[in-house]
Amino acid sequence: MIDVGPRPARIGRPPDTDPAETRRRIVDAARREFAQRGYAAATNRTIAALSGVTTGAVYHHYNSKVEVYRAVHADAHDRVYARFADAARGSTSFIDMFDAVLDMAAEINEQDPSLAAFIGAARVDRRRHRELAAVIADDRIRRGAFAAGLIEVGIANGEIAEACRAEVAAFVDVVLVGLNDAVSDDLHKQRQAITSIKSAMRGLIRMPNQRSEKLFDSDV
Repeated sequence: MIDVGPRPARIGRPPDTDPAETRRRIVDAARREFAQRGYAAATNRTIAALSGVTTGAVYHHYNSKVEVYRAVHADAHDRVYARFADAARGSTSFIDMFDAVLDMAAEINEQDPSLAAFIGAARVDRRRHRELAAVIADDRIRRGAFAAGLIEVGIANGEIAEACRAEVAAFVDVVLVGLNDAVSDDLHKQRQAITSIKSAMRGLIRMPNQRSEKLFDSDV
């Protein structure tokens, strides 16, 4: 379970309260609560207590628990993909960009494990609760769009054959989901997995159907 730490003093809603700061506190506390307990077990009352505000303050900013969840979901993905994009921006090859993204995933998880825990839990919660499926996007859409941008670079510079686009996209998708859901609760195992993934991209992965072409040209 995620250690949410000591509960802050309740701040209520004094006249000089910064609304943006209050929403930030609510979203951060809600992310930890949803990650630890799941959507069904979490309550706005508990989220209020963890964020140091009144329950009325939570409802002042969000009409329902679903609205809180939607805000947390958007915030978590925005934060993760912004840092992924920053990490990839300094490289000019698919291999180097994806290396940087993998390293950033570990860095994010080390700094705030509740992000990975929430994103993994959200995939389950979205399938279980229709009210969530109606208001939060399937994360495969954003993950696929991000991967497509990296793959375009690889195709443009000759690292990836155009015919391998779908296979590489599937590889990236499985890696990002698996790295998050399977090993994000153990930083050592996550680092080991990243090392193995990097090796795989440098020649261990081959095309299906007994074809001999590599997904990635390790000489590029």
